[in-house]
Amino acid sequence: MQLCLIILPWVFFRSIYLRGEDINTASFNKHPVGTGRYKFKDWDTAGGMITLERNEDYYDKVPRIKRVIYKTVSVESTKATMLQSGEADLAWLNANYAEDFRDNDQYKNIDFKTADYRGMAMDFKTDFWKKHADSVSVLNYAIDKQKIVDSVLKGNGFPAYSPIQLSAYGGNKAANMYPYDLGQFKKAMKDLGWEKGKDGLYERDGETFRFTIQVRDYEEERVDIAKIVSTMLKKAGVDMEVELVNKFDWDAGYNGFLYGGAAQFDPDMSYVSFVTGASDNLMHYSNDKVDELLKAGRHTSDKKRKKKNIQ
Repeated sequence: MQLCLIILPWVFFRSIYLRGEDINTASFNKHPVGTGRYKFKDWDTAGGMITLERNEDYYDKVPRIKRVIYKTVSVESTKATMLQSGEADLAWLNANYAEDFRDNDQYKNIDFKTADYRGMAMDFKTDFWKKHADSVSVLNYAIDKQKIVDSVLKGNGFPAYSPIQLSAYGGNKAANMYPYDLGQFKKAMKDLGWEKGKDGLYERDGETFRFTIQVRDYEEERVDIAKIVSTMLKKAGVDMEVELVNKFDWDAGYNGFLYGGAAQFDPDMSYVSFVTGASDNLMHYSNDKVDELLKAGRHTSDKKRKKKNIQ
């Protein structure tokens, strides 16, 4: 018996051991060695497939399944088709495609809670946000997050107010939740000096509130989220243009991207995403106070002190 699995696109992390090498082709990374129930057999980089075979010499119970094949498939519709045809035995589908299998007795649906979150991440190094960074947070008032959850996720989620709210260190409900409130949005925009022009879009200092967000075209769920947000903001007077790309282009001048991540355990992921100059701070976000608190939280093992800092 063999099992075919579909996985999400690989995300590789550079190691000091592979400095100067391509991690996708480095021999060290292509021939892993372990002591688990399965042994590495083959990695077809061109076809996006990894084959594992059971370890007959495993010290504990040897698995019943002889071979496990992982296939990297990014397109949701393709994953669903592979399940329907029998080419795949297991796949992680987004909420829309999962619904097609939910009432089919031939398939077993497994729902599980994750700490994934999605959001519009602005690139603060671009000229537009250098001038208008004070107006980013108020956009939340114009976005009906619950409506996005209901339509894109089929209700399998909830509006987020913090990257770490599901972590034992998160959940600070004293934080600004930015509820959907167009009245509050209009007031905040007025206070910031924005006024609507003849075309219904806000203007300030002779510039229209218009910016671009890049989204990878094969991530259907994220594309849907971006398009809904764009429609909501347009009705509120802000033009967010959604640019579909095959891969993120950080030098093309886009004003942001649709971000996705998870920080369910230790919130160190927040450090690398939000501290000035950190490795995964693709937004080029910088705040001295945030830097101070996240660094303090990172360098203490005292859970109470850590929680106080990062909240």
